[in-house]
Formats: sequence, C-alpha cells, structure tokens
Amino acid sequence: HLLDDASATLVHQVAASGAATVLATVTSGETAPDPVVALWKDGLAERIELDGLAADAITELLSAVVGGPIDSATAAQFTERCQGNALFLRELVVGALDDGSLVDDGGIWRLVDDLSPSARLVEIVEARLGRLDDEERALLELVAYGEPLGQAELAELSDPEVAEALERRGLLASHLDDRRMEIRLAHPLYGDVLRARTPALRAPSTSP
Repeated sequence: HLLDDASATLVHQVAASGAATVLATVTSGETAPDPVVALWKDGLAERIELDGLAADAITELLSAVVGGPIDSATAAQFTERCQGNALFLRELVVGALDDGSLVDDGGIWRLVDDLSPSARLVEIVEARLGRLDDEERALLELVAYGEPLGQAELAELSDPEVAEALERRGLLASHLDDRRMEIRLAHPLYGDVLRARTPALRAPSTSP
C-alpha cells in the first residue's frame, strides 16, 4: 500500500511474467494501488488474512526474547497493550527493557513499573494516526482521556461526522453495550501516545 502507481505496476508485471516470486503485504484498513489489488483479483497471488498474535503466542515470544519464563500478569499486560500487533509488542518490550520496567526478578521476568510508549513507538503510532486536522486531533484526545464516550456525550462535545470519519480510518471503534453505544480508540496504544503528546494546557486536570 506504500507503493506509487509506477512501482505497483512493475510489481504486477513481475508477478505476471513469473520472473520472480512476489510476497506483498498490505496493512489492514489501508487502500492499495489498483495493480496490487489486481494481484489476487487476477489470480496471480494468493491472499491470506493474518490475525494478530494470540495470548499464548505472545507469552511464548516474550519468553524466547528475554531468555526466561514470564510472569503471567506481565504477559497479560503486554497482551492487552499490543492487542496482537507484533510490531507494537516488539517496541513495548524494547522500551521496557531500556527503561528498566521489565526485569529479571529471581528467574522470573516481570514488570516493575507501568508500560509507557518509547520515543520510537510514539513515532510509529503517530505515523499510523496520519495527518489529523485540529478537530480530529481534539476528538481523539477527548476520547483518550474519557473513553468510553456515549453517543449523547459525543454529540455534545464534538461533531459526530468527525467521529464517523475517524472510525472509517480505523482510529475509533464503536461498540454496542446493552443499549448504549460506546466509542473508544481503536487501539490502547493510541491513547497512550495521544495522552503523552497532549499539551498540558489542554489535558484534563487530575487535581481533586
């Protein structure tokens, strides 16, 4: 999905000619150039949908990376924060090792502090958020501090059309809880990054 039209056309021609084996990836929610879409529409490539990592796979991967068993609560925290995204998981682990949050405690690896996004992870998430106008950014910050928001709250605080546009881009997610529609950020790390990047003058006060 990052290819320009000319590069995408070249990839299609290479696949069609059989000159090389093509392995292409498209991020969920992104729009790929027409020649890339044509790879599986024309039968030149098999399309395989990949799900995120399951909890047991994350625990196994964590143990392999640190070279020892992982505390179950620690594994659960990484699982909840990365939501199966291998890139997010990698950056969370690297950041936790760098800042001393993830330590070897008597042979068991565990978190001794809250997970926080590293500078590199912030950059990755910001790239995923993409270009946001002031209204879109303000709404995402609002949800980051107040999620879940109901429809009535959303209508009072922002333009519902902005929320719909952000949901179509995969940045917000709506869920029906009993009879109440709830709006949340599409990924927990979006909230971490938005809160970290929100200017202090705009952030809600935590004073009693």
